[in-house]
Amino acid sequence: MVALNPPTIRGAKAIAHELGCSPRTVSRLAANGKLPVKKGFSGGPTSPLIAERKALENFKCGNKD
Repeated sequence: MVALNPPTIRGAKAIAHELGCSPRTVSRLAANGKLPVKKGFSGGPTSPLIAERKALENFKCGNKD
């Protein structure tokens, strides 16, 4: 059975959909360190962004925790 709301979200496009903004905005916020994301896999320049769903919900609400 597939979880409807997995605890992690992978990829700028999926994160953007969750936040209601564009993938470019997600990339810009991540590059500036304002978005609680990390690079997946090896952490290289083409690695996808990975975010915890709970951290994104806190970010949307304006909480820094």
